[in-house]
Amino acid sequence: MNQSDIAEALEKADRMDVFVHLPSAISRSEFEVPLSTVHWVLAANRLIKLGEKVRLSPESSIKWMLGMRKLGLPLSSFNAVKSTSDRVKVIIARPSERKSGVPVKCSQIFSGQQ
Repeated sequence: MNQSDIAEALEKADRMDVFVHLPSAISRSEFEVPLSTVHWVLAANRLIKLGEKVRLSPESSIKWMLGMRKLGLPLSSFNAVKSTSDRVKVIIARPSERKSGVPVKCSQIFSGQQ
């Protein structure tokens, strides 16, 4: 695999086109892409596309998850940080919840109820 193969793949406009061309270039150079990597990338792409439809971007979460993985932290660490961050965002967005101490349910957040 050389730099022209990589440059050719990265020229594609669509994220999935880039992904399809990269494993193809890798396989031509006699390396194998692990199936778990293919599944992870496909799942991340589906999550990003779904996020575009519901106007939520999972890309920052994916970047944090990858960063924590590089540091050698388990997925449970990411989940704990994400859960705490979400709770803080709800408390900041709804000061009345902070005084009452009543937890906010997901259905309340998405339906716009207080």
